[in-house]
Amino acid sequence: MESRPHRRPGLQKSGAFAVAANALALVRTWRKRSHRRRQLAAMSGRELQDIGTCWAEVATEVAKPFWHD
Repeated sequence: MESRPHRRPGLQKSGAFAVAANALALVRTWRKRSHRRRQLAAMSGRELQDIGTCWAEVATEVAKPFWHD
């Protein structure tokens, strides 16, 4: 009988499972990015000043599509 090398879960993914896991991770990243941009857009001028940014920078960030970093 041929022995197979021991695989630890999560370290070696292949095939369809890897594609699905990568796609899910990408969708999560997009959702987080979109959520952060909506939060930025909802901030007041005072809150933006507190975090060291301005409306122009926020407008640039919020205008980006969710798939752009």
